[in-house]
Amino acid sequence: MRPRARDRGFPSGMFPAGPFNAVTDVAGVRVGHATLWRGEPGDALVARTGVTVIDVAPDHSWDYRAYAGSHILHGIGQLTARDMIEAQGFLSGPIFLTGTRSLGAVYDAAIADALGDGHDEVPIPVVGECDDGYLSSPGAVVGPDDVAKALAARAGGPVDEGAVGAGTGMHLFAYKGGIGTSSRQVTTLDSLPTYTVGVLVLTNFGSEQDLRLPPGIEKPDPPDARPHPGSCIGVAVTDAPLHPQQLSRLAMRIGFGLVRTGSVGRSGSGEIFLAASTAHRLNRESPLVEGSFLQDDFDGEVSVVSELYAATADAAEEAVWNALCAATTVVGQQGRVVRSFYP
Repeated sequence: MRPRARDRGFPSGMFPAGPFNAVTDVAGVRVGHATLWRGEPGDALVARTGVTVIDVAPDHSWDYRAYAGSHILHGIGQLTARDMIEAQGFLSGPIFLTGTRSLGAVYDAAIADALGDGHDEVPIPVVGECDDGYLSSPGAVVGPDDVAKALAARAGGPVDEGAVGAGTGMHLFAYKGGIGTSSRQVTTLDSLPTYTVGVLVLTNFGSEQDLRLPPGIEKPDPPDARPHPGSCIGVAVTDAPLHPQQLSRLAMRIGFGLVRTGSVGRSGSGEIFLAASTAHRLNRESPLVEGSFLQDDFDGEVSVVSELYAATADAAEEAVWNALCAATTVVGQQGRVVRSFYP
């Protein structure tokens, strides 16, 4: 594994990270990748794409309901099931990330997985996309076997980053980008436990001129690639007991982290964010929901929710830097080269 951002001198923020510094630091969260790498430059079909799965459920994914919320910073992109999430306040099933051209194929494969798992409701999968068409041929689309591999690869612990899974063909400030993740732990009042928030981003955004490196980090030679401004799908998961409105605001803070790295939400870019809480497992067989939620503000010394917002921005920023540090150089269709930030 290549050195991550904090190992290279990038700032780590004001909150401690979890043991893996990944979204999988939230108990029960699992991540799986499947990479589709086919053809060489000059071939009729060159695939540099894939699919990544984030599962907030430790088991029975399609029957597990978790409170959720979303936020759009700029909407040139797609996150399916977002209307349902905003209307009902929860999601069910894994979260899938992939290339734009593969969105429909992944959606179909996700439905097949739900039906094969015995799910007795009409599934509405959550699939987010970014355009990897700079490196991948128009016909490069993931198949059901790729989705099945990503689902089978779901695991806790360290998460592969960079040019892997959905991040295989993505760019970041015209350098190679892809998957990045990070986590933060928030300890506030003695009466409350330590909460964890983890963020995973699929980075495919920014022009070289947008990049805002922290002090002490030197920029390498300018990249040769000239991809169009792309997008970013960001997913935050926390074990803090937040209700859907709070989770929508938590999702918004992913954008704050992106802005710190230099994102300006260019006109062709889609920054779409999703947040979910594992604190309440909604029981489909009960008419009542049990459990309490954190207050946005109260007459105490600290606002726990505000701390979680700040921690999310920190984790999102480092997740972007981790994607930048982890990604390796990729040569794609027509001999296009997107170089890594670090050799």
